Amino acid sequence: MGFAGLEPFEQFDEMFNLISKLRNEHHCDDTVVIYTGFEFKEISAKVDALRMFPGIIVKFERFVPNQEKHYDEVLGVYLASPNQYAKEIS
Repeated sequence: MGFAGLEPFEQFDEMFNLISKLRNEHHCDDTVVIYTGFEFKEISAKVDALRMFPGIIVKFERFVPNQEKHYDEVLGVYLASPNQYAKEIS
């Protein structure tokens, strides 16, 4: 499952509640990937709150045009800007 488009961390409460339902009510252990344009330091408290759930990956940083793409080992895909990266947070 992934969260992408618009900005998932701007609807943090709704995203948190959905992940909570997936984990606690539906016993879904699938990896959840959250794509954000924020830097880690901008949302560190929210990322820390998500650590209570297993299997969460966050892709950080804004798209920078006209940059060379690079392969991200965590996601196993190419990301559009060299500043972007994914981290398994739990």
